[in-house]
Amino acid sequence: MSNPSRLITIVLLLTLFLSACNLPASTEEPEGPGAILTAAAQTVEANLTQLAIQNTPTVSIQPTSTPAVATATSAVLSPAVPSSTSGALPATAGSDCDDADFVADVTIPDGTVMDAGESFTKTWRLKNAGTCSWTTSYSVIFSDGDSMGGPATQAFTTTVNPGQTVDISIDLKAPSTPGNYTGYWQLRNAAGVTFATFYVEIKVSENGA
Repeated sequence: MSNPSRLITIVLLLTLFLSACNLPASTEEPEGPGAILTAAAQTVEANLTQLAIQNTPTVSIQPTSTPAVATATSAVLSPAVPSSTSGALPATAGSDCDDADFVADVTIPDGTVMDAGESFTKTWRLKNAGTCSWTTSYSVIFSDGDSMGGPATQAFTTTVNPGQTVDISIDLKAPSTPGNYTGYWQLRNAAGVTFATFYVEIKVSENGA
């Protein structure tokens, strides 16, 4: 065989060999029941996987802020105070509502000498120096010292308006033992708050009448 013929033969053989390498693989499915079941299972699995991918919900993540921490304030821990006290809260001693000025000892000046067991009437003159009227709901009460037989409380019999004066009289009795005695009295408003302290001072004689 001549060289050109040999070269052509070699080229043809190489072409056939390369063509055989590029042929597609066989796609025939294996036969038999097991092969059929396997193919069916693979088909179902592929369908389920595709369905899951399609139905997967989309979750949107939003940035969150740090919640505010409630702090105790004086508005939560403390009770509310009314802005006005007119008629709502009892007056306090020395307030503008209830106040009094001592004017005079009408009877029994301080240091008056009394007989042991002697009865007497002590009268004070007071002025309403406050802004509230002293009504019949007000009273005179014994506060401290020697009561000298006086009542624990005695109600007002008339109304005393601001700026007016009033004579307050209490029936008392000198102690039976000689010595110096002082009794303190106060005014009390309708709410039970006391104010305006005043007193009676006597000396019981050692010799008697």
